[in-house]
Amino acid sequence: MNLTFLYLLSFFSLYSSTKESTGIKFYQASEYSFEQIQEIAQKDNKLIFVDFWASWCGPCRQMERDVFSNEQVAKRFNESFINYKVDVDQSPGKEMRQQYRIYSLPTTVFFKPDGELIVRLEGMTTVKFLLEDADSVD
Repeated sequence: MNLTFLYLLSFFSLYSSTKESTGIKFYQASEYSFEQIQEIAQKDNKLIFVDFWASWCGPCRQMERDVFSNEQVAKRFNESFINYKVDVDQSPGKEMRQQYRIYSLPTTVFFKPDGELIVRLEGMTTVKFLLEDADSVD
């Protein structure tokens, strides 16, 4: 009986850790400043991908579910970019929203490691188009 319990516990632990590993891995603006993200990007020699979102934004939640969790997107973005998620209703997102003139959500932005804006994309996107956008900036 104890062996069965341990087996089931191991299985569920493995399953939950596998589930957690899917999707784009984002640094959260509530935990990292944009300056810290730039330092990481410079050290890793990667561009920065920023997702400006809000909890009340339906299209933002849909992109999280359908695009950012896609295996192909996650692989590409986790390997090639420093990914940063900014809630525009919380600090420092409020300030970044003003600084980068984010007027509609979702908005995604690609930056150089030094913080220079490369391209800004407003509105929902698909897996196909997000991968094409990544290819065009990388």
